[in-house]
Amino acid sequence: MVKDMTYMPSKRIRRALDITAGALIILLLIGIIWLDIASGVWAETVILSGIAAGLLTFLLTALFIDRWVAAREHRKWSPVTRLALTDILHALADDEHSDIRRGHIAPRTLTITAHPTAAQLDALLHEVIREREDITQALARWSQFLASSADVQALMNHIADLAESLDDIRDCVVELESGVQNADEGEADLHSELTAYSKATERTITEIAAIQSRLRAENN
Repeated sequence: MVKDMTYMPSKRIRRALDITAGALIILLLIGIIWLDIASGVWAETVILSGIAAGLLTFLLTALFIDRWVAAREHRKWSPVTRLALTDILHALADDEHSDIRRGHIAPRTLTITAHPTAAQLDALLHEVIREREDITQALARWSQFLASSADVQALMNHIADLAESLDDIRDCVVELESGVQNADEGEADLHSELTAYSKATERTITEIAAIQSRLRAENN
């Protein structure tokens, strides 16, 4: 819900900027035509007329034509985008406690007891490695498509950050197992990394749900 609320003002701001830019381009076009009719200056200054025409073409392309094409492609591939986001969501959600079809999504959690045994650390390490593989595979499967057809670059960066967070957890576990770090300090660092990862996963899931909701609203 928070994402939707922040999205709406930004959408209004972009619309206002588009209207302002459109008005400025129209004024520029009127000014160029008026100068040509009133004084014939463009016929006398060939180089300047070419620069003016190139500038106007660039502005029209950059501000309107390219964005119109991108928006059309975005709507065209919207169903596939929702599929990609759902696939990534499965990599982050706890399948046993989630019902994604009904909108109930429980994030995967990584926990460890106080003063964990070697067996518990080994089990956590295997879980971290498996979860990292799930995230990276889902991101690799869809990253090229999402980068070219959807405005979700920030989301993909957040998902990549999750994989890096899992690397930090793995390093903490390895240091505890090897005895490189003091046990109490190592456990504190590990619990801190686990908590940070859980919170980041919840935020990412909320972000994906907000994007999916926005895509459904755009197609209705």
